[in-house]
Amino acid sequence: MYSSNLSYSIPDDGTKSIPREQRSQGMYLVQHTPQGLQPVPSRMKNASQGVFTSFPIGNQEVITPLKTERVLQVEDNSENRFIVHRYLRNDYRYDSVNQGEQALTLLEEKTFDIIIMDVNLGAGINGIETARQIRQQRKFDNIAIIAVTANVSPEIKGECKKAGMDAFLPKPFRKHELKEVIENVLRDKN
Repeated sequence: MYSSNLSYSIPDDGTKSIPREQRSQGMYLVQHTPQGLQPVPSRMKNASQGVFTSFPIGNQEVITPLKTERVLQVEDNSENRFIVHRYLRNDYRYDSVNQGEQALTLLEEKTFDIIIMDVNLGAGINGIETARQIRQQRKFDNIAIIAVTANVSPEIKGECKKAGMDAFLPKPFRKHELKEVIENVLRDKN
C-alpha cells in the first residue's frame, strides 16, 4: 500500500499525479500500461483534495481517500454505537466506548480528532463530566467534542458549552446531520 498527497507513487514507474480535474472523493482506477499508470477516465469525477491510499487489483491500481480523522464515540447504547459506526465507517477511523472512564483511558492510548459524546451515559460519570475532565488536560485542546442527547433543554446545552463541548447535536439525528456537524467542528478547530 502506498500513500501520498494528491498523487501516488509506484516504485517501479516513478510518481504520477492524478490531474486536478480528475480528482474526486470517490474511488479512482488507474491502469498499468506500457507508458506507466494511466487514469481510467470513466471512473474519475470532479476536483477535490486529500490524501489517498492505493492497492493493486489485477493490472489496475485502486486509489481511495485515506481516512485520516479519528473519531471516538462515547455512547452507552449499543444500537446507537452501531448506527453511528455505519454512518462514519467509510469516512473516518472509528472507535467507541460505552463509559466516560473508558474514554479517558483510551485518550491516553490513542489520538483522536473528534469525540462524539453522549451526555447521559448509564454507569459511571456522565458525558458532561467526561468532557470537563478532557478539557482540564491541555494536551486534548485540539480535540473537538460533539455533545449528543435527546434532552435539548437550554440548561443542558449551557452545561455542555460550559464543559467545553464544541457542538451540540440533538438525538435522533440523520447521517447528513452528523457529518455536517463533524465537518463544521473540524473546520473550526483548523
